[in-house]
Amino acid sequence: ERIRGLSKGASVLNLFSCTGAAGVYAMAGGAARVHNVDESPRALELCAEHAKPNGIKPETFTVEKTDIFQWLASAQGEYDMVIVDPPAIIKSMKDIESGTKAHHFVNRAAMKLVKDGGIFVTSSCSHFLSESDLAFTLRRASVQAGVHLHTLASIRQSADHPVSVYFPESAYLKSFAFEVKRA
Repeated sequence: ERIRGLSKGASVLNLFSCTGAAGVYAMAGGAARVHNVDESPRALELCAEHAKPNGIKPETFTVEKTDIFQWLASAQGEYDMVIVDPPAIIKSMKDIESGTKAHHFVNRAAMKLVKDGGIFVTSSCSHFLSESDLAFTLRRASVQAGVHLHTLASIRQSADHPVSVYFPESAYLKSFAFEVKRA
């Protein structure tokens, strides 16, 4: 819902687009165009399929199949909004160090693609990366990217992903929406 409210007239880059839901929300909010990037051919097929019933024209809702880590290493351009929603990168305790580095790399590279005054939305569904650790990683990445992040929203999982006091690991979804200012 936040994406829809922040995307009017925007050029949007949707990284780890999966089935394109975030991109569809952006288009519903009036985005001018959305470029969906994912490595899964099936996910990108679903992306295009989800655009059709929503009346989204293919020329404004493009897809690209690629390894996002490699793509980001040389990515250029500027977008009004960049959305980062990777799959669970940290799947166990042994993945914490490498997974945190991966989150750092992806977010730092993606921040550089946001126009001054643009919107950066990022998420993690890795239980082993707490909200405070993600925030710390984003602060470090923003300094290295040469941008300032002004928090617009800290978003936690919706009611369809209930959190139990008996199972703290159930609180695994976290997202942030920022306005990006160049240093």
